[in-house]
Amino acid sequence: MENSHASSSDRLLPGKVVIDRIGCGMSKFYKMLKAGEFPPGVRIGTQGVRWRESAVNQWIESRPIAEPRKSPRSRDAEAAA
Repeated sequence: MENSHASSSDRLLPGKVVIDRIGCGMSKFYKMLKAGEFPPGVRIGTQGVRWRESAVNQWIESRPIAEPRKSPRSRDAEAAA
């Protein structure tokens, strides 16, 4: 049972799927790659690159949890107080 889970998390994902999964645009994705802020891909053939699903998932899990934003009204109320 453990082996089937490991193989499914090591699927190779194309860039479009990775971009959809992490929720950014293509130019931002390639800037992160160039800056070393995202795991490198795996070369497939002479021109293809794919990303290990497990590496993408680890990157997502490593991101900090976003704090809720205060609405403009609550900021105005704090400033008035």
